[in-house]
Amino acid sequence: MVIRLISRFSSRVATIGVVGIGYVGLPLLLHISRSGYRVIGLDTNEERVTLLKAHASPFSHISSDEISESFYNVLGVSSDYSLVKECDALIVCTPTPLDEAGSPDLSYLLNAIDMIISNMRSGQLISVESTVFPGVVNEIIRPKIEASGFRLGQEAFLVYSPERVDPGNRYYKIENTNKIVSGVTESCLELGGALYEGLGIPIVPVRSTYVAEYAKILENVYRAVNIALVNEFKTVAQVHGVDIYEVIAAASTKPFGFSAHYPGPGVGGHCLPVDPVYLAWMARKAGAVAKLTEVAISINSNMPKYIVEKVVSVLSNARGRVYGSKVLLLGVSYKKNVGDIRECPSFEIIRLLARQGCAIFYSDEFVPNLTVGDVGLVLSSSSLDVEILKRVDVAVLITDHDYFDYDLILNNSLILIDARGRYESSRPNVIRA
Repeated sequence: MVIRLISRFSSRVATIGVVGIGYVGLPLLLHISRSGYRVIGLDTNEERVTLLKAHASPFSHISSDEISESFYNVLGVSSDYSLVKECDALIVCTPTPLDEAGSPDLSYLLNAIDMIISNMRSGQLISVESTVFPGVVNEIIRPKIEASGFRLGQEAFLVYSPERVDPGNRYYKIENTNKIVSGVTESCLELGGALYEGLGIPIVPVRSTYVAEYAKILENVYRAVNIALVNEFKTVAQVHGVDIYEVIAAASTKPFGFSAHYPGPGVGGHCLPVDPVYLAWMARKAGAVAKLTEVAISINSNMPKYIVEKVVSVLSNARGRVYGSKVLLLGVSYKKNVGDIRECPSFEIIRLLARQGCAIFYSDEFVPNLTVGDVGLVLSSSSLDVEILKRVDVAVLITDHDYFDYDLILNNSLILIDARGRYESSRPNVIRA
């Protein structure tokens, strides 16, 4: 069975299912189709399924034209999990967020696994790409498959290969980003490697799913901790009137032992706000303490408050009051050139400004509408023009999209608070945050 599957992967006659066609799954589905494999997309989100059937993109950073041009090997997009039987391999890309208590929420992933198991047949490979805490694949997913009667490594194959998708990155794509691959048995690892090598992806095999799970968490905790460091460094440097971006540029001239990270209004998206919490939760569960990680979580979580305190201070000095002031947020997504607002710091910034009595506007072509329900706000993106810039008391650069006309913003803003280091702090109307 192993030889047969390897042959099907290498000869590109295999059918591959992508379960969860979101920010990770959709680029993968398109890549699989372009690589010459037949592919089926499965998702419980009916609205997304309907859009993709019409070759319409559900995401601002992926064009509908790209979908149309890459769909030639897509056999179908559906919410019908009976199509699992048609696949030689199933790649699971469901979200793994935090629940309201701040604990890992595996419900999307485990529901997908259950639906796969109830429809799977002998001789299939399941590769999990969702971010999970160490032990999930071997201690939770593996027993589910074995309890259904399949012998792993012989009749079914389980792989963990964490995603490394960076939405909006124009250089690093699926095909030129190294991919960690692990399996619960040696034959599972062998097949996982064959699957991804067949897709033209450079692989990095590791000896256990635990190594792969820890590696994924480390990648994102590393970034979150370093971002927290420069956020803290920024607040200290400002005491002496020192520009943190000049400091980082100077430090970056060292050719070894330093990797530049940059401050901002907080961290967002599906990884950086979540994975450090996974590590801290996992440490507590094991009777340990992830002190550095917990401090980083606290620093990054408090950056929206820091930004709003800067806005309040500026408005108090300029107008004598904050209540009733008009504030324009420039960009609200968690990173530039994408429309992803998951765990986005702009939500907390809006909440805090609303509680100060500010009238809030925003401009972001990637996010046409925004609802912040707990403060009763339903907002729509404003056109970025001279009129809106002159109408507000302060503009705050939250997300530095490439399409913004930065000269227009600079020349027409009464006060411009820059949370991204886009402008020289020497400009009379610019205040670094």
